[in-house]
Amino acid sequence: MLLYRAAFFFTPFLIFLNIFTPQKNSNMENLTQKSLMLITILCIAMCFGCIKKDTTEPVITIKGDNPYNQQLNSAFYDPGATASDNKDGDLSSQINTNSSVNFNVRGTYFVNYSVEDAAGNSNNAARRVNVVNEVENLEGTYSVTDSCNGSFYANYQQTITADSYKNKRIVFSKFANFYNNTQIYADIVDDDIYIPNQLAFNIGVQLETHIFEGQGKITSTGMIINYKERLSNAQTWNNCVTHLVKQ
Repeated sequence: MLLYRAAFFFTPFLIFLNIFTPQKNSNMENLTQKSLMLITILCIAMCFGCIKKDTTEPVITIKGDNPYNQQLNSAFYDPGATASDNKDGDLSSQINTNSSVNFNVRGTYFVNYSVEDAAGNSNNAARRVNVVNEVENLEGTYSVTDSCNGSFYANYQQTITADSYKNKRIVFSKFANFYNNTQIYADIVDDDIYIPNQLAFNIGVQLETHIFEGQGKITSTGMIINYKERLSNAQTWNNCVTHLVKQ
């Protein structure tokens, strides 16, 4: 096949030489010259045919952890990646990086790396980045017992989730067993729980506005929280304690 290609490409050239080469030499000399030319052309053709096309993709190596856990509300610094190619060597400086990471919103994101070598072979790799709330270990369903002003108040269940926007903050699904009371939150500092003064609108059977505040401790089985509660238009607080046991 190679010889056919050589003949196809170089036959016109040989015809040109045969027509325009001066016939000063003997037939034997002309034959020798043309034979040498033909051999040279065939050698060149074979050399070109021996050159293999580069079809090997560059290799991308992601540095650091993958997946990578990123603390919520803390700036994300990508550890980066390196790239190497069997022909072009180190291509790390030519890596294109595209990141979707939003470190202020809890969730899963990706950093995409891509690179291309001189022959047009390309490759890509991705780092998975999990933006996490540090108190995700507190998430779950809890059995709750509340008492207020020294008397039993209620037994119920509620779910605690880690906040999606504020690190070390948890949200209660039914704080103090009030219907529709789904937005009360607490901030966690080490083992301490702080419920800042906050309003809860349209809660309970009467869809009233209540005020809550309190503090507590994380225990080996769950939480104990001392809190105060009152209607927004009342002056008297109800002093309560809630025991939460994680299921």
